[in-house]
Amino acid sequence: MVKNQGVHIEEHRRQAEQENVQVQEQNTKLEEKMHQQKIELEDKIQKQKIRYERLIEQLENAQSENQNQKNEISSARGEIAKLADIDRMKSRIQWNCNIFVDDNQVLIIADAFRGRITQWKKGDINGEIIVGDNGVGNRLNQLDRPADMLIDKKTDSLIICDRENRRVVRWSRHKNTTQREILIDNICSYGLDMDDQRYLYVSNTEQHEVRRYQLGDKNGTLVAGGKGQGTALNQFNEPGCLFVDRQQNVYVLDNRNHRIMK
Repeated sequence: MVKNQGVHIEEHRRQAEQENVQVQEQNTKLEEKMHQQKIELEDKIQKQKIRYERLIEQLENAQSENQNQKNEISSARGEIAKLADIDRMKSRIQWNCNIFVDDNQVLIIADAFRGRITQWKKGDINGEIIVGDNGVGNRLNQLDRPADMLIDKKTDSLIICDRENRRVVRWSRHKNTTQREILIDNICSYGLDMDDQRYLYVSNTEQHEVRRYQLGDKNGTLVAGGKGQGTALNQFNEPGCLFVDRQQNVYVLDNRNHRIMK
């Protein structure tokens, strides 16, 4: 009897140990599962965090770009308001043939109708007369229908096609100066340019040609046209504006032939 009881107790003990082992295994599996779920959750949270950070960065960049655009638009509107005040500029510029921007971003305008050259620095509303403030005329301190101009950087002067006075003149850009001279006379010209060697190229609408001048030379050298008025490739019909590139190629607006020649 006692022996049988001992056997039963041993069986209960073994059964309890097995149940305990099973419980421990279940707990271990549960802990592993919970640990894996924790890792997955942390990974998901990290990914969401990165995603939200990127979204925030994109929003901040978009806001910054939007603000920059607003600033640029505001600045542009301000400049337009200053430089393109139509009511004010109409009373100061009647008919402009030519505009030029120097290295300092100064806008220079040939006001042909009023026979003068004005310059407009950034932010200016009224501008400043720098050439021809004595009215239209043929004196050395006057212009009549200035058609084209350029800046001679070496002398800081303007070289101007004084069309109706049939001459090319040079005026110093320095304020309150009387330094003026006639470079070429007896010429009807609508266009000029200067190359890197300071040779002056001038179109002649009456002779239908373009000549190159060394400053001080009154006659110049024929470089294009000069074959009379016509439509051939070596002829012009009232050449006007022109441009000289760094290789000294000359591009000419052939007005009446409605073409640009090189």
